[in-house]
Amino acid sequence: MNSKVTAGALRCFFVARIPEKCSSKDVAEILAEFGELRINIAWFSAENGEVWINQGINNISTEKPKSQEPQRVPEDRRLKTFVSSARSYVGTVAGEHLNQVKSKEVVVSEFVNAFNMFHDKATVGRVKDLWTLRKLNVLMNEAEFRGPNIKYLGDLNVLIVFKSALEADFFRANAPGFGWFHNLELWKGQAIAFERLAWLNIHGVPLHFSVNEVFDSIGRCFGKVIHASRLNSDDKNLTFDCVGVLTGSVKRIEEEVVISKEGKRYRAWVEEEREDWVPDSVEDGNIRLEEEEEEEDRRDFLSDNEKENEP
Repeated sequence: MNSKVTAGALRCFFVARIPEKCSSKDVAEILAEFGELRINIAWFSAENGEVWINQGINNISTEKPKSQEPQRVPEDRRLKTFVSSARSYVGTVAGEHLNQVKSKEVVVSEFVNAFNMFHDKATVGRVKDLWTLRKLNVLMNEAEFRGPNIKYLGDLNVLIVFKSALEADFFRANAPGFGWFHNLELWKGQAIAFERLAWLNIHGVPLHFSVNEVFDSIGRCFGKVIHASRLNSDDKNLTFDCVGVLTGSVKRIEEEVVISKEGKRYRAWVEEEREDWVPDSVEDGNIRLEEEEEEEDRRDFLSDNEKENEP
C-alpha cells in the first residue's frame, strides 16, 4: 500500500477481517500514516439476516453493542448478509450473490464440421453496406460472375458457393477490385464473429421530437445503425418509425428508452420485428437478372385483368 497520498485526495479503502472488538480508534491508529480518516465499521449476523451497523468518525467507538439483540435496520436500508468466506465484504455491499444463475452450456464434439462440402468451393465475406447486401446478386451478374449461390449469414456476412474451387478462388482474387466487400476469403470452416441485423420499431416518440436524428439516436442505444430513420411529412402513419441496427445480442430486443429535453422526460418503446429478415439478393438462393426483377416489379402494378390479357 502506498503511503504517499496526494493532498486533498479522497480515497476509499475496504479493510477485511477486523477483530470483533476492534473500534474505529484502533483502526485509525493503524492507518494514521495515510492521513485524516473517517472510519465506518459494519458487522453482519449470518444467523437471521439482521445487520449490526454503527458509524463513527475517527476516534468515536463503534464497537458492537453488548446487548444480544441486534440493532434493527429498515428493510430498504439493510445490507445483504455476509454469510461465508466465498465472497468479500466489498462483494457483499455491491450485491454479489453466491448462487449466480449459470448459462446452459452445450459441449460440441470435436468431430462436428458443418458445411465441409463447401470448403474451398465458397467464399465468405462481409459486404460494405446494406445496399450492397441487397443488390449483390445484381452487381455480380453485371460483373459477369454468374452461377454462384449466395447464402446469408447474418450481420453483413454472406457465403457465396461456386461450382468449383477454381471459380471460388478466381472470385476471391478479383472481387476486391469492385469495392463490394470489407473482407473476403475462401471458406475453410473458420469461425465468423457473431453479429446480427435487427429491425427496430420505435413507438411513443412525441410528435414534436419526431425527427430522423432522434429515431437514429434511439437505435444507437442498441447497436450501429445501418438503416437510418426515413420518417417524413408525407407519411400517413406518424406513430412509429423503423431503423436497422447491427447488434451482438442474441436476445430479441424489447426495451423502454427515456427521451429527455429541458428536464422533461418521455418514454418510448422499442420492439424488434418478429419476422426473420432475408436480403433481396439471397431470397430465392440464385443470381437473378436485373431485367427479371424489373419485370416482376412492373407486374406488381397490373390489375388481375391486365395480367390475364398479357401475351
